[in-house]
Amino acid sequence: MSVFWKKPRMKRIFIMMFTLAVCTSILTGNINSKDVDSEKKTVAIDPGHGGYDKGAQGLNGTLEKNVALGLAKMMAMELEKTYDVILTRSDDYWVDAYTRAAIANHAEADIFISVHTGGSFLHQAKKTSIYHYRQFADRDTEAENFQNTSSVDRDVQAAWTDIHKRHETANRSLAKRMRQGLEKDDVFTDIEIKGASLMVLEGADMPAILIELGYITNPAMEKSFKDSRVLSNIVSGIKKGIDDFLSQDRTH
Repeated sequence: MSVFWKKPRMKRIFIMMFTLAVCTSILTGNINSKDVDSEKKTVAIDPGHGGYDKGAQGLNGTLEKNVALGLAKMMAMELEKTYDVILTRSDDYWVDAYTRAAIANHAEADIFISVHTGGSFLHQAKKTSIYHYRQFADRDTEAENFQNTSSVDRDVQAAWTDIHKRHETANRSLAKRMRQGLEKDDVFTDIEIKGASLMVLEGADMPAILIELGYITNPAMEKSFKDSRVLSNIVSGIKKGIDDFLSQDRTH
């Protein structure tokens, strides 16, 4: 993941206000609000990075933004058999972190999943991380390197930044279910669950997680991200995590 671009305070305020004010008018061409008569759950998939923001890059030139988008489209095709699915981006363009959450909120999604791969100077690194939102958590970890690490002032847009609080228990439950799904058939064997103040998650008004699927800077993993069988297994594991979570009785 690329280093977080720290926006000036007023610019961040403007982005939040603008996103909330015009979301319904600018997004209706891309997604529709959930049909109130539909019994299907809605899953929002967020392919990380995009456009000028390439994310991490493998030694052989594979870009995180492309892996995330390709995997998100595969997920959408599989999930559409059971759920209504929306993508926060459907091509190679950049979307602001606040807008990604706003898209999911506008669609009244039941869960939000942001898809990424990791990057490290240690080329043998291969750990998979599942993040849920937690204010001021893990500030001394690699979460500081996320594009979406939050630096929003606590007295600014409290209604937006505090949305996550009503979903804290469900966020952790979704992360646990997702780990179980990805551990199925040994798709990934080294998976950690972490809390971090990621901007892309804090405004999501539904259970939300960010999945960092291994390290694209690891040559073996970079190669695996081009293997359709590996990608299919990842999609299957993610779907299992989603199925298990959405089928359980939960309260917010």
